[in-house]
Amino acid sequence: MNRAALATAFALLIICACRAEPAYRVDKSISHGDNEDSIFFIDDDNYIFDGGCRLYNLQKKKFSKDCDLPTDPRWATPSPSGKKIFVTSIGPASETFESYIYDTASRGIVFRLHKAIFAAPIAVHPNEKMLAMMKGKDPDVPDSGQVVLTDLEGNALSSPVDTGAVINLLFSDDGSGLSIIREDGTATFCTVASHRLGPCQDDALPSPFISPNSQYVVNSDGKAVSLRDRTGLELFKLPMDTTKETGRYVSYSRDGRRLAIKGLLPQENGKIAPGFVAITFEKPVFGLSSSTTAYKAD
Repeated sequence: MNRAALATAFALLIICACRAEPAYRVDKSISHGDNEDSIFFIDDDNYIFDGGCRLYNLQKKKFSKDCDLPTDPRWATPSPSGKKIFVTSIGPASETFESYIYDTASRGIVFRLHKAIFAAPIAVHPNEKMLAMMKGKDPDVPDSGQVVLTDLEGNALSSPVDTGAVINLLFSDDGSGLSIIREDGTATFCTVASHRLGPCQDDALPSPFISPNSQYVVNSDGKAVSLRDRTGLELFKLPMDTTKETGRYVSYSRDGRRLAIKGLLPQENGKIAPGFVAITFEKPVFGLSSSTTAYKAD
């Protein structure tokens, strides 16, 4: 897409945004970290984490000048409240690692871990003291893998559940259940009680692309992303390539007003670069949620 066409597309988008109900604005930015796959809102929903050590301020529409996190993450997972980030950084030549829990309010480390590696797929329980993670994946055995509940250091708290290859784990808002989404597109729902995982049963595949109130859904064809309401009406469409995204690349804010999507964005010079768009509505339209994110397999 050339410079003139790109400018026209975004001009039309702004015009449509002003006329559409509900009204919204679109902000876009180039990413400052490409070692991590995640994008998510933190604490008051005015900041976005998109992989680097600096946070994006939605009000100022820019990244922090200096690093907010003490290290560049390799993996990062938010707590359901968005008040903490569980981070693992990898040292030079992948010989060392550092894991810690970062508090978004104080902007500092509140807990360092010595054995844990927060590699995706992983989910943080609402009590922030328990994790669900995948273990036992054999690279030589297709569709192998187990899911287990662990403490923060990765010590098993439950017996493992055979699941096959998993791409996403998601605790229910009250922490009483765990949705396990597999690479083959199927899903299992397991109860969680007293450090027990199970019983489990096949479940309808959760769709994190759908807003918390089930009124809107994000669609992606690889070349563009769009948001439609339940009637099929398209609210917006943006040029963005999401085919290379391998982690959490769509996220709804907890206040029901914002949506962030990560991918490759066309630039005015005709090139593409990793970045994200943040869509902010004047009023809450998505419904309230403790954590709503979408994943894509590696």
